[in-house]
Amino acid sequence: MTTVEEAVSLGVSWLLRQPQRDDSLCPHPLSIEAGDYRLVFSPVATNAGAVISFGLSASQIAFGEGGLFNRLLTEQEVVAARRVIESTGVTIVLEWNGAQGTSASFELTQRAHDSLRAAWARFRVGCPEHGRSDPPCWHPVHPDLPPCPWYEFGTALLSTPEVPMDDTTTPPEIEAPEVPLLALAGSASLGEPLILGQEDDEESDDG
Repeated sequence: MTTVEEAVSLGVSWLLRQPQRDDSLCPHPLSIEAGDYRLVFSPVATNAGAVISFGLSASQIAFGEGGLFNRLLTEQEVVAARRVIESTGVTIVLEWNGAQGTSASFELTQRAHDSLRAAWARFRVGCPEHGRSDPPCWHPVHPDLPPCPWYEFGTALLSTPEVPMDDTTTPPEIEAPEVPLLALAGSASLGEPLILGQEDDEESDDG
């Protein structure tokens, strides 16, 4: 099982030091499961710095009776996550909570690697052939059409970290957003965590 420390180390290295190809695309933040937690690493948010979100995994926040979460993050867990993040040498400039206490997000003074920011921006500019169509050319609303080569090839070229695998490890994921492209520009607001592409443990264990 990947530990929080390992996930943070891999994610920070990906954000700040991993070069990306000039034709790669980054549609989503990187998500790494670490036991009961999920770490999400976003190259670009509302401000200039990269953002790390620390949250409970899907199994931990399943709804209980009355539609309430089974549990929330404790202050001790958030403090411990902050210390792990700062131990990598980055500086946290802003912190906020989201998703009703199931996650905490930390904005860094450090910007993501220029090539990663460019891959993020390229995706949001839109497909050279189809433009910023609504819905976009890769959206599941087109089930009978082949995947758009721009999206398929661009996302395949994005470099992601190699997470040590065992029977309980979920591979890092960057999935296609399930919202129209035009909505993505405001997806990283300070009021919401960057916890994206969540799935049930039964599904993620296959990886």
